[in-house]
Amino acid sequence: MNIKTRQSEGIASAKQRGVKFGRPKAEIPKDFIRAYELYSQGLIKVKDVMSMCNIAKSTFYKYSESIKS
Repeated sequence: MNIKTRQSEGIASAKQRGVKFGRPKAEIPKDFIRAYELYSQGLIKVKDVMSMCNIAKSTFYKYSESIKS
């Protein structure tokens, strides 16, 4: 039996059982949520949130997009 067919059978079987594939999603830190509320009220700037939470600018925008939606 071909390895590709065995692999696809195993993947289909796992999906039927409800197994999740891929890297798990990271949770947004609670301190970011508090800092983002201050940012959205206009009390602090993006750089302040970045330094408070020790994150990069790209991470700030990624987290903020997930909060908005």
